[in-house]
This record gives sequence, C-alpha cells and structure tokens, in this order.
Amino acid sequence: MSLTPPSSRRERVALALVAIAVFCSRLPFINNGFGRDPDAWRLIKSGRLLATTGTYEPSRFPGYPIPEFAYAALSPAPRLWLLVVVLLSTLATLLFAGILKRVGCRDVVWGALAFAATPVIYINSTNTMDYMWALTFILGALYFVMTPRPITAGVFAGMAIACRATSVIMLLPLSVILLGKLRPDRQSVWNTMRMLTIAVATTAVAYAPIVIKYGTEMFTFVDDGREIKDVLSLAGPGVWGPIGVFGVLAAVSLAAILLIASKRTRGRVAALGMRHVVAWIAAIILSFVMFLRLPGEAGYLVLVVPMLLLILAPVIPRWVFAALCVVLAVSSFVDIRKAGVFPGPVLQNNYVRGVFFDDSHVILRSVDKLDEGDTIILSGWLTSQLVTLRLLTNLPDRAKSVTFARELDRAHTNSGNHVYIVPVAGLFPPGALKEWQGAGVRPLPIR
Repeated sequence: MSLTPPSSRRERVALALVAIAVFCSRLPFINNGFGRDPDAWRLIKSGRLLATTGTYEPSRFPGYPIPEFAYAALSPAPRLWLLVVVLLSTLATLLFAGILKRVGCRDVVWGALAFAATPVIYINSTNTMDYMWALTFILGALYFVMTPRPITAGVFAGMAIACRATSVIMLLPLSVILLGKLRPDRQSVWNTMRMLTIAVATTAVAYAPIVIKYGTEMFTFVDDGREIKDVLSLAGPGVWGPIGVFGVLAAVSLAAILLIASKRTRGRVAALGMRHVVAWIAAIILSFVMFLRLPGEAGYLVLVVPMLLLILAPVIPRWVFAALCVVLAVSSFVDIRKAGVFPGPVLQNNYVRGVFFDDSHVILRSVDKLDEGDTIILSGWLTSQLVTLRLLTNLPDRAKSVTFARELDRAHTNSGNHVYIVPVAGLFPPGALKEWQGAGVRPLPIR
C-alpha cells in the first residue's frame, strides 16, 4: 500500500525533504497547549477520562471516536497527543503528493508544499482538533480509490467519517471516480458497492459505543450562527491567509479564462479524466454546503484546499502554479496591510494560543488559593481549556469543589455558591461582565 514511486530519484529525494520539512516546521508551534479552539481541549478531556475512568464521553455530539480513542490510548505519554497530529499532517502531505502523481501532475513537489503550507492546514497540523485526522483519511481514501483498491479505500473513508462525521460527503466524489462514467460497467459498480459497504461498516463499528449509550441524542448540536462578513472572512482569509486569498482568486480567474479560451488547456483536463474533475468539484461544493449550514470555523473547509489545488494544477501554467504555492506559504507567516507588515495567521494563532495558555495556568493557581467552599468560576470560552488543564494537572482535593461554567445562569445565583468571573477580556459577550457583577458575581482575585 505504498505511494506510487516518483519517476526519478531526484523527485523521491525532494519528497523526502518535503516530508522532513513539514514535520519539523510544525514542532515550534506545539508547546502552547492543544489549540485555541475549545473543541481541541474537549477531545483531550474525552480521551483522558476514557483512559483514567474507563468511561467514554464524546467531546461533543455526534462524537469523534477515532481521535478520542487515540488520545485515550496515548494518555500515558501526553507529549504524543500533538506529535501524532504532526505525523498525520506529514502523511497527508505525502498522500496528496501521491494523488498528484496519479493524475499526472508535473509539479508534485510544489503542490505538496502548497498543501502543507496553506494557513488552515498549517494551523490545524499543530493542534488536537479532528480536522487533520479526518483529512488524512480522506486523502488516503482518495488515493486508494484511484489505485483502485476499493476495500482499502472504504476502510479509509469509514475512518474519516469516524474522525469527523461530515466526512460522509466524500462518499459521493469517491463513488464518482470509481463509477467512471454515466453508464458504468459491472466491475465499476461492484467496486463502488464494495467501497461503500466497507465504509458504512467501518463507520458503524466506530460509532457503536456512542449509538448504544446515547441513541438519537448523538445527533443534537448547537448552531451559533454568524454574520455574513464573518462567514466570508472564514472562507477566504481564514482558509488561505490574507495574502493567499488574492493569489487563489487570481489563479481561479486565470483558470476560468484558459478553460474558455485555450483548446490545449481543455485537452489537458480531458486527458486527466472528467470523472476526477467532477469528483473534486463535487467535494468543494459539498464542503461549502456543509460550511454554510454551520459556518463555525475555517477548519470546516480544509478539504477545499487539496481539491482546489488538484483542479488548478493541470489548468494554469506551471510558473503560475509555482508562484501560487509560494504565495500560500508566505501567507501563513506574513500579513500585509495599509499600516505595514504584520505576523501572518500561523504566528498570530501561536501568539494568542500562548497568551491564553499562560493565562489559564495563572487562573488555575488563583482558583487553588481560594478559601471558600463550593465555588463557581465563570470562564467563557476558556472553560474547556481550564477544565482539561485541571484534569491533567491533578489539583489538590480541595479544588474539587470548583465548577467552571461558560456563563451565568439562574441556577448559579440560587445555589448559594460563591460565584467568580475570570477577569480576562474577550471571554464573554459585550455587557455580560457588568450585568453579572450586578447579580453579585465577583472578579476572580488573580494572585
């Protein structure tokens, strides 16, 4: 089950260097906790509880069983929690290179670098979110569908769904590739059915513990909603970076012009096989449909990155594709505005992540010094991080009477407990701090 060997020793060496570069480039960014997203901490909490108590509580519904069980298995060696994600991002890069090679791309190394360096991929290669888990298995499924090895592809597709349920959308593009045409032959239909059957079976096995315990409750979720400007920001700069989004728009525009005006370009696409192009476009459309339904984070669109690069590679000139790869890499680390040059999204993410990681340790030390009895700490979106850190750092028994909550509710004020609020800006909705202090909530003394 190895990747298709590159055509030259030089290319093999180049891909080996790419893999080393991808792995090493992530290491400086995995020392500030498990990520900015509260869900990254919830996944670790779920795994830790499973490892220490034997009780499986999904980080959130509908469940993310493969990363949750993997983090439980790695619980004796917590340093591996982030290293395994770094390894997955390296494997994903190699799988993508293999896919590029399969479709005859002339710039496999450039494409692999662009994939790994795109901001949304880079950032999610350094946290414990489920995005890179799911994307790695999706790319594995895509690679083995193109081999074709439908059973292996089905296992990978099922594991992708068990990492992140929305990965189910890839079953359609994978089926399109296997079927090959509108009137497929019997073998293509048989391969597709085998792939789908194995994918469903793998998914069913992975989700069985959640279905047995929670039943239909596992399908509940919270829809926070966002304004249109926030949605556009997530889908544009949030994925490609503030500079990269302009490079992508330029490349897509050029591709559209060439497809209309150049017979040679259309010939290259036809040689690639329309089933592949249709599959990749379908994956992009389905990703945006899912994203627009719940536009929570840029990470929801990680699948768009490899799919769009696969479409652009045979269409735009090689030097333009190489330039796009460089722009995406630069966009991870540099943001150019009217006021000057600023750190890019990878550096910004790491800085903010580090600040809140340090703040969380200070908050926990301050909580540990409280002398009151039962206490409630209002901690906003830092709640998951604080709860998980408290679980990992084994605070003294007297800290067990502390409950962390995202926001104040009536039960807190009627409980007779001491209620404190974490005095950190940006954790709560505007006006909440003043309102809650009027209800008797006191700022947590930081010491």
